[in-house]
Amino acid sequence: MRAKASWVVIFFLFAAAVLGLMLSSAFRDLFLWLQIDNRAVLGDNLRLSGLIGYSISLILAIIFGIFNKKSRGYIEECVIEFNKVAFPDWSETKKATFTVVMVSIIASIILGIFDTTLSWLMNNNLFIGKF
Repeated sequence: MRAKASWVVIFFLFAAAVLGLMLSSAFRDLFLWLQIDNRAVLGDNLRLSGLIGYSISLILAIIFGIFNKKSRGYIEECVIEFNKVAFPDWSETKKATFTVVMVSIIASIILGIFDTTLSWLMNNNLFIGKF
């Protein structure tokens, strides 16, 4: 039970970091467009737009991660379902990878033959008057 809660916290912290990066860029562009001074708060690495973006994302992570039981419950159910997944071992992974590579090569050869044939037919005007 403890591990499930820690995964939920990790998810919401990761989501907050990603959302913070996106909001930071969005506010930076908005400040530039509105010609608002984007002052440095802690050196050049953290500016006002970044502080606003990260603050909003942290507040949303706290709201959805702690106070909203539906969102927290959904992530907990995802963790439970993820624990049920049976991952393939190394030999199965190698076989599946080999199969995918071989099918891709065969498909590319067949498509290459069709492309070359149709290109030759079109360049030699063999389709004119046939339809």
